[in-house]
Amino acid sequence: MSFCGKCGAKLEEGQKFCPKCGNVLNTKQNESHQNFKNNNEYTYEDEIRVPSNEIRRDLKMSRKTQIGIMAAAIVAVLLIGFYIVGNSLTKPSKVVSKFENAVASGNKADLISTLYCDDNRLEINEKTIVPLLTYFKDNPSYLNTVVQGLNKDAVNASQTKALSRMNGGNSKAILTLAYSGKKFLFFPDYRIAIKPGFIQVKTSVKDVAFSLNGTDIGKSDSDNFSKEFGPFIPGKYSLLANYKGKYASLSDSHDINFFDNSSDKITVETFTNVNYVNVKSDYPDAKIFVNGKDTGVKVSDAGNFGPLNSNTKIYGMITKDGKVLKSSEETVDKGDKEVYLSFSQAESSIKSQENQIHNLVYWYTYYFTRAVNSNSFTLLEDLLYPGSQIYNEQKSYVPSTYKSGIREEIKSFNITSYKLSEDNKSGTINTEEVYDINDNGTSSIKTFKYTYTFRYNEAKNGYQMESLKAIE
Repeated sequence: MSFCGKCGAKLEEGQKFCPKCGNVLNTKQNESHQNFKNNNEYTYEDEIRVPSNEIRRDLKMSRKTQIGIMAAAIVAVLLIGFYIVGNSLTKPSKVVSKFENAVASGNKADLISTLYCDDNRLEINEKTIVPLLTYFKDNPSYLNTVVQGLNKDAVNASQTKALSRMNGGNSKAILTLAYSGKKFLFFPDYRIAIKPGFIQVKTSVKDVAFSLNGTDIGKSDSDNFSKEFGPFIPGKYSLLANYKGKYASLSDSHDINFFDNSSDKITVETFTNVNYVNVKSDYPDAKIFVNGKDTGVKVSDAGNFGPLNSNTKIYGMITKDGKVLKSSEETVDKGDKEVYLSFSQAESSIKSQENQIHNLVYWYTYYFTRAVNSNSFTLLEDLLYPGSQIYNEQKSYVPSTYKSGIREEIKSFNITSYKLSEDNKSGTINTEEVYDINDNGTSSIKTFKYTYTFRYNEAKNGYQMESLKAIE
């Protein structure tokens, strides 16, 4: 279809004049109008199609948006649920309840999961928590006290949304509720914070072995030892110090309770009743005996002798002129620094023994000759142990010698040696005796050597001769 270029009237195909205005039409104008027509038709149709495509695109985007909104809603629900569940599981009061139930039932695994300590040296395991469980078992009322304090911490945590990492809400308490980090990435993780304990051990004895609840923890390496052991989970402990030395075997036990202590460190001094002493004596070469046992140490080498426990018995022994001398026995008391072993009493005792033995031989030889010369055994009888060998022999010898006409007189005697038993109840005597013997008018001087044995007679309160043997 074409139109008049002058008036715009509609033209039929093949017309050369406009029927309305009479305008002469030419071919170029017709083509121009045809192109105008075609262009107008294209533009119109194109404008009609464009809105249709846009509507379809808008419809497609609406579906995606709906899906996105639904997905976002699901995620939001999941997040809200995660928050609610996570918040419930990490509530401070839940931790306190779990702790209380674990202690009451003795559930070690649950108890371990609730405990926390910021000191990485402290091991929290089934063995190390035993002292804590033992203490609560022996002191159930104290568990109630601890739980009350933890519940207060839980309330504070809920109100403030946070607790100090160190010692929870109460810095003086041994067990408190504390923030220990994040749980499930977002939620605060609360646990029962442990305030660990330490033990300061002191001793003046070297080589003391220390054990805690049966587990070895260390050994002293000097005579002025001090060392801190720990950290330990608070609870009930038994500290044992053992020493085994040349002169003493010692054991010292201490009960440890961190809950009863105002400080996290407990100081323990072991073997406070043990002494090192300077031993002196009037006989420096005397050997030292401790509780009856020979130490092999001379007094001169005992400037720092020990360690010795209180009530230790100590004495010295030495051999002098064939005689064993024993010093006074001294008891070492707490705080003693010096011990003096005196032999003065032993020397007096030796002199007394020598006098007794000398008198025994003197009176025996004197009354022996008197008995022979007078045929009177009774003069000699009190110097002889009843029923002994010498008693029976002299009882026969006295009358037979008198009857044979022999008379004897003691000129001198010498005690060459003697030996006493440790209990001083018996002994031997070696003598050399000189007699003037008159055999029916013929006199001669004869020397005899004898070995006597003697015994203490309780009834007579003195020594008596027991046997006689001639030495060739």
